[in-house]
Amino acid sequence: MDIKKRRGKRVAGRRGVELQKKIIAGLIVIAMLIGLPGFYQGAEAATTSLPLSFSVTQDRFDQKPRLNATVENDLVFVGERGLQGPMRFFIYCDYPDYIDHYRISIYEEDDIESKFPLHASEFKEFNPYEPIVWNGKSDDGRLLKAGVRYRYILEAFDGKGNRDVTLAKFFRVARQIDAEKKEDLQPVELPGFGIDATAQRGILPQAGRVVLQARNLLNSYTATINDKKVPVDLNGSLVCSYLLPDGKHSFVLKLYDESGILQETRSQEIDLAWGSNETFFVGLVDITLGKNKVTGSIEPLAQDDHFNGKLYKDGRIAFYLKGKVKGQYLLTAQLDTGEDGLSKIFKQLGEKDPKRIFREIDPDRYYPVYGDDSTLTTDVNTQGKFYVKLEKNKSHLLWGNFNTAITGTELSQYNRSLYGLQIVSESPEETKFGDTKKRVSAFLSAGETRQDHNGNIGHQFGYFLDRFHAFAIRQ
Repeated sequence: MDIKKRRGKRVAGRRGVELQKKIIAGLIVIAMLIGLPGFYQGAEAATTSLPLSFSVTQDRFDQKPRLNATVENDLVFVGERGLQGPMRFFIYCDYPDYIDHYRISIYEEDDIESKFPLHASEFKEFNPYEPIVWNGKSDDGRLLKAGVRYRYILEAFDGKGNRDVTLAKFFRVARQIDAEKKEDLQPVELPGFGIDATAQRGILPQAGRVVLQARNLLNSYTATINDKKVPVDLNGSLVCSYLLPDGKHSFVLKLYDESGILQETRSQEIDLAWGSNETFFVGLVDITLGKNKVTGSIEPLAQDDHFNGKLYKDGRIAFYLKGKVKGQYLLTAQLDTGEDGLSKIFKQLGEKDPKRIFREIDPDRYYPVYGDDSTLTTDVNTQGKFYVKLEKNKSHLLWGNFNTAITGTELSQYNRSLYGLQIVSESPEETKFGDTKKRVSAFLSAGETRQDHNGNIGHQFGYFLDRFHAFAIRQ
C-alpha cells in the first residue's frame, strides 16, 4: 500500500509540473505574438526610456587575434558588360593597431600556388561594417569568366615584414540570370564578423582585449566610436572588441539621429596591462556517504559494492583554471574525476576514456533559459580526466587531445589526432615565403592501432593473416 501511495504522489507531481510547463509555454507564446508587430517594424519599435549605458572592460584571457575576409555572396553573375553588380568584401580584423596595410588577392581556382593573381587591392584602413568594393575586372582589364570558380585570400602586414594570411575562400561566376531568380539571392549581413580564418600567422601582438558595450540605444540612430561607424541591433545594443597595446585608451561614443544631428555623447577610459598575473578558478568537491541494507535475494546487486551492507564513500572533484604565469605564459587546466569511490577517483588520471566525448552532447545536461544571451564555449579538448595547456606565442606544452600536424614534406606526412603529451616549439620569425623558420614538435601517445604488413601466397580457398585470428573467403 505504501508503494502505491508513493507512486500516486509522484504521478500527481509530474502532472503538476506538466501543467506548469503548459502555462509557461502559453505565456511565452502570448508574449511572442504581442511582440511580433514591434519586431518587424524595426527602427520604429526600438524605443526606450531607459538611460544610455556605455562600458569598457578588459578580457585578460582572450588574446587570440582574429582575421577574416568574406564575400557577400559566393555566387556572382556576369553579363556581356561585366558583373551585374560590384562584388563586396567584408574584412574583419580586431588588431588594426598592429597592421601597416592589407591586401586582397583574387586567383583562379587552378592557381594552387598563388603565382598569378588576377587582381590585388591594397589598403591601409577599413571599417569592418562597410564593404570593400571590386568591379570584377582583373588588373589587365579582363572580365571574370562564367562557369569558373575563383578563390581569394586576405593578407595583413605589419611594419616589420611579418604577415598573417587567411584561409583561401571561393566564389563562383555564372551567366546573367533573370531578375526573378536574382531576387532569391539575399546578402548576408556582416558575413564572417568575429570569426578567425587565419591559416598562417606571423604577427603576434602583445596586447590586451578591450570589449565595448552600449545598451538602451535607439536603432534609428547612427552610432560611432572614435568617429568610426558601428551598427546597432534591433534590441538597441552594440558590442565591439579590439586588441590594443598597454597604456591608457579613450573611447568616445556619439549618437546621431536620422538627420545627422548629434544627440548624445559618452566617453570612457581604460588602462590596459595585458601582462598582469590574473587567474580565474572555479571548482567543486562532492562527497557522498551512505549505507544500504537489503534483504532477500541480492544476486542482481552482487556487482555493486553500494549494497554490501558496508559504509560506502563516493566523491567527485572537478575544477577549471585559466590564468597568466609570469605575465607571459597562458595556463589552461581542467580536471574532472567523475563520480566514483574516494579510493579510485585519482587513479588512471591520464587514461583515455572514449565515452567521455558523449558527455558533451548529452541532451539531459542542457536546459533552456529564456532571455539568456550568453554563449557556451568549450576551452578544453580531452578524452581523459585531466587537461593542461601552457602556451606562449606559437609554442605550447599540452596534455589532452591534439593533432600531430607534421605536414612539411609531401612524401612523409604524419597527420593524426591523438591523446597524450605534445610539445611544440615554434619561432615567431618567418621566411620570405611565409613559412616558420624553426619548428620542433614532439609527442607521446599510446596508439590504439598500428601499421602492419602481412605477406603470403594466395590460395584458392582464402587468405590467412599472421597476427590475427581472421579469415577471408576469396570470391
